[in-house]
Amino acid sequence: MIPDLSCIAANECAAAERIVWSGQPNPWGTMLGGLFVVPLGLAWTAGSGAMLWQVYASGSPVWALLFPGLFVAVGSFMIVSPIAVYRAAARTLYVITDRRLLVVRRGGKAITSIQLSGIHQVERHSRFGRVTLRIPSTLVPDEGGSRVGYTDLIGVRDWEKAYRLLTQATR
Repeated sequence: MIPDLSCIAANECAAAERIVWSGQPNPWGTMLGGLFVVPLGLAWTAGSGAMLWQVYASGSPVWALLFPGLFVAVGSFMIVSPIAVYRAAARTLYVITDRRLLVVRRGGKAITSIQLSGIHQVERHSRFGRVTLRIPSTLVPDEGGSRVGYTDLIGVRDWEKAYRLLTQATR
């Protein structure tokens, strides 16, 4: 457990609340799921860079570089996106207390709290050997009415215990 994340989680807990399980996503496993984007990003950036070079070499006005430059930026984002996914996973902590489920991100900027009594369903999805627990948790206003929002526990290493604790809460 990352020290500052556990401190944030402990600070979020009420005095009589006790932590029964905590876990983190596997950063490497989470990142590997998105590596397929890197070759596409390399090809995209190479093609966009060639287009950018042609526009530059033709002596076009500077504003003409904006369009191909935007494509180079998108390709660059595709190349580095697995790193961003890895960092986000490494900065996330899932905590189940005797009362709530907490999703804590380093810095405490994004803390999700769901009362265990409010969890009515836990879905388990497995992809590439990585298990995600999905909890329908909130109704999000939409143009045609409302839709269900989800809280995902992605790539949890000890998912069996978390699943058991969360499904016990639904009974």
